[in-house]
Amino acid sequence: MGCCKGFVESYIFGDEALAGETQSLTLGSTYSAGIIAGPVSDVKIAALDDDRFAIAAVGEATPEGALYNPQKAPKVYSTGREYTAMPVRDYNKWVTPQRSSIWYTTLEKDSENGRYSLAKTDPMNILMGTGLVFSVDADFDISSRGIICIAKDTKVKQGEGMRSDFYYTLMFTVIDTAVLKPTIVTVAGLQRASSSPAFSSDERSATFLQKQAQHFEDDKSHILIVQNINDTSSAVEVLMSEDEKGA
Repeated sequence: MGCCKGFVESYIFGDEALAGETQSLTLGSTYSAGIIAGPVSDVKIAALDDDRFAIAAVGEATPEGALYNPQKAPKVYSTGREYTAMPVRDYNKWVTPQRSSIWYTTLEKDSENGRYSLAKTDPMNILMGTGLVFSVDADFDISSRGIICIAKDTKVKQGEGMRSDFYYTLMFTVIDTAVLKPTIVTVAGLQRASSSPAFSSDERSATFLQKQAQHFEDDKSHILIVQNINDTSSAVEVLMSEDEKGA
């Protein structure tokens, strides 16, 4: 399965070889499993059971929390920008009303024709209403247990130093289930830039990196393991250096 990101919409493709009983079909024999009404990228998939898959992808959200589609946005006739608060840039791009988020949906196999199709409801914005902004493209992971990601809290003044945290959201088994608030994972003394979240192979634990210094370039990364993903207080640092300044 894969995703093709267009300017207006994103298409989820299935493999005919997965749908049929024969594996002799030629490479590239695909079908459209569904359309997402806006550009998304960095698609990640996790099996929920034999016939269902969870899908997470990165896409921009409007201030109201909906998936942003630049083709349907009101036309702008000026390149001028006005800001009333800092910061005005996020890494290498200007801050815009649209913020990056993670979108969740499911693929389910049809028992009659063997093909997969997307959930009929729109993808779910897992950060909607939380005040969190997804940090960096592809800095998330998905499993049958949930989604982990690196996000920034918009209530924290980023001008005081780069800060982003590790968050965990329980998996939704039904696409129209109310959004569950992501849970932050912290370790004493480490409250700066985080990165590289990943589930373990058995999906029971997770790992990520986090820095201690206020300024991003001034510190080595610390390796953290969440020993029990259902217990966010179980995070510990491993392979600590003698100077306690990172791995």
